[in-house]
Amino acid sequence: MARVVAGRYVQGVQLKDLYHLSSKYNNHGMLLAPEDAVNNSEVLSCHVDVEALSCPVYIADDWEERHNHWDWTRTKGLIVTENDLKHWEADYPLRHTPLVIESKRDFISGPDSEEIESTSIDIAFWKGVIGCDEPYKYATQREKEEAFTHIDVRNGKHVLKISSDRELGWQNVLRHSTVWDPYRDLPLVEEGFRQRIFPGLRVNELQNAVGGAANLLDLFQKSKAELRLWMETDTYPDHLSKDAIAEMRAYKDRKGDRWSEDLDYHKSYETVFFQFLEYDPSQPLPEEGVYITGAEYKRKFRHLSDEELERIREEELKGKQVDLNDYDVVSGYGGATITDLEKDHESGYFKYSFPMARVMCAFAEIMAIPKLENPRTVRLEDMRSARLISNLNFGECALDFKGEREGQLGKYKRVQSAIRIKDRNDFDNAFIQTDGAIAERWPEEAPDGVNQKLYELEKRLITQLFVANRATVKPLGDATAYAKPLMIHDDIIKNQMRAYFNGTKYKTITSKDNNVFFRFSDRDGFMSRLARGAWNVEKMRQPSPYPATGLMGDDDLYYLTDCQGSDLVEALVGSASSHLPSGNKHARFYSQESAKKKLTMVTGGGGRKIMGAFLEGFIETQKSGDGNALTIAHRVPLASRKEGSLQALMEKFDVELEAGHYDGNYQMALNDRMHIYTHDHYAERLDAIIGPADVVTSFIGGVGTEDEYVWAMYHNLMVEMRGYGVCPNHGDKNFSKKQLHFVNSEVPNGQERTGYYDALSSMFTEEEQKILGMHFYDTPEQALHARDQYARECGYDIDTPRKDPSQNCGNELSYF
Repeated sequence: MARVVAGRYVQGVQLKDLYHLSSKYNNHGMLLAPEDAVNNSEVLSCHVDVEALSCPVYIADDWEERHNHWDWTRTKGLIVTENDLKHWEADYPLRHTPLVIESKRDFISGPDSEEIESTSIDIAFWKGVIGCDEPYKYATQREKEEAFTHIDVRNGKHVLKISSDRELGWQNVLRHSTVWDPYRDLPLVEEGFRQRIFPGLRVNELQNAVGGAANLLDLFQKSKAELRLWMETDTYPDHLSKDAIAEMRAYKDRKGDRWSEDLDYHKSYETVFFQFLEYDPSQPLPEEGVYITGAEYKRKFRHLSDEELERIREEELKGKQVDLNDYDVVSGYGGATITDLEKDHESGYFKYSFPMARVMCAFAEIMAIPKLENPRTVRLEDMRSARLISNLNFGECALDFKGEREGQLGKYKRVQSAIRIKDRNDFDNAFIQTDGAIAERWPEEAPDGVNQKLYELEKRLITQLFVANRATVKPLGDATAYAKPLMIHDDIIKNQMRAYFNGTKYKTITSKDNNVFFRFSDRDGFMSRLARGAWNVEKMRQPSPYPATGLMGDDDLYYLTDCQGSDLVEALVGSASSHLPSGNKHARFYSQESAKKKLTMVTGGGGRKIMGAFLEGFIETQKSGDGNALTIAHRVPLASRKEGSLQALMEKFDVELEAGHYDGNYQMALNDRMHIYTHDHYAERLDAIIGPADVVTSFIGGVGTEDEYVWAMYHNLMVEMRGYGVCPNHGDKNFSKKQLHFVNSEVPNGQERTGYYDALSSMFTEEEQKILGMHFYDTPEQALHARDQYARECGYDIDTPRKDPSQNCGNELSYF
């Protein structure tokens, strides 16, 4: 049975208070909470007709705001947490309204989750506060305007933000099993036992703590088997307390003949929190927002054989993210897992049983929002013809689509031109006039006259660039990517995306792959995916006009910073979302030590996590009096919505930014040692970071970081293949390779610890790594030593104190 609870946000509300109550129905058939429910909070009675929900509903006492008319000409934007975006896109009840649905990471956003509270209601609330409210508070006016323009609204009063969290509850008697003894003292396990909602609030963290998803599933299987043995024979180990034995006997008596079957079942709770970004008394939601929680019963994990468990462990070791939903079975659906059912958006499970669907329906009914009966009416034959661009279009070995690759896929035509890459413009501009992208398998044999080894390298790097660029820019909503799908063949996902899934596993990527790209294995699968309405080209926002991209050159950089090209230039790249403490610690230390050298540090200018640690380390060293470096932070409004404003960071260290000598795109601080550039395009920033770099040093990072270091790898390959690279605006550096250093910070991997970049390293042989200039270091100290040694070999003076920078002459740059 499913239940839905609605109410104003009340901090500390416990799900057990909402669901474990003895209640009765009122005269209208609605379920009433007893008077002492939820600490005498506002969950009291029902004032709206929600009989169409066909499930019990608790509803908050009368809301004054409910008398306001829900005006969808005012409420245009819907910001959804990344993990739930697929469910809202698939089957939400507001399909006919003029809402623009966007992922939270598309807007001005912070961490996806800071789970500092004790219930899913509180967590859902704080996701909205920490993930959206606080970053919005510190955003610059330009960043806010960019975000509002992106979702076609005027201000924050038009934006409804939605965040959610899930809790899972198993039979609490399982805690008495001895299989938990090695993990019983872990905070996550202890919390789950104490809260009686096991395994607590952070399922992914728990499975990593006990050695991965396979180990967690195995623990549940073994704990159930052990309890069944004890309870069937009524024989218990001596170490068990009398209370524990009494509890298990009482459980068996209470459940009767079905106790053994009931031991397998668990429950799922889904809480969704709704609130406008800026409160407006005329809007039909209270200022503190509304939570709605849906519950689902009788789910159980599919029993796994030893062979299956071993296979899952092998996949995890390779960096694949294993989702418990792949093994979570719903009663009454023929043994299908949650993942199986979610793939079929037409299934009755998704529409009527899945907690998120219950919550969405409840919200629509309670707020008197009319529903569209058949929202999924778009089919392939209803769409206009569209053009696809492929990874096979790009590079020195780009192919014309002859023979079996030629022609149409239904109404979808492949772009026929081969695109040689000489700079970032060639790569990014190729996507502007196309409606979507497809990553296909390359032919095995190299074209005539091309070295097979170099061909193998290029086809892999092109595919990585292709996927990383689309996966990075598409969710951020750039004009070249907005609503344009990325289709990827299964072979590429299995064999060439280990680094991507490593980033997903360790949460350096806040989006899941099914929110960024769609996978297919054959022509029929490709057509089926599009025919299900995943790609509605009529909804795409076409760039009109698309501004010209301007790439910054070395002369501009040196002129502004007054380093005259005498510095070693090092690009530091890393994640703005990683929760791995080793990465943040190593990045901060590396930046602190680098700031003592006479060199130029170039970063992406983000204010969060590892990107923020680069700037924090530099500022700390500079303010301590030991600073000897320059730093250049390259920002772009498109990405800064995700990477964080610098305002909070500057306030933290009491750094005052000054207007630059040129225009509003340039600022400086710390006696001209810190320079901040704001670019119009993602491609401009990437070229400005990687192009002038002698060394590119990568810390823990996700798909955005991959886009940066693979671009440097491809530059090195082009120098090897044709004698010049992909950074023509950077003089002699376009004819020489860059050193690529990877700080392979340790990360938890079950009971072991492995290097974050092990997955990337395993994709290339030693010979290939030498061609690409790749070097891996276990500690930041090793990477610093290698960088300093390389700088001296190249003739750079990194130890002499830097003279105070002279004032720039103030001439206008041709770039701006």
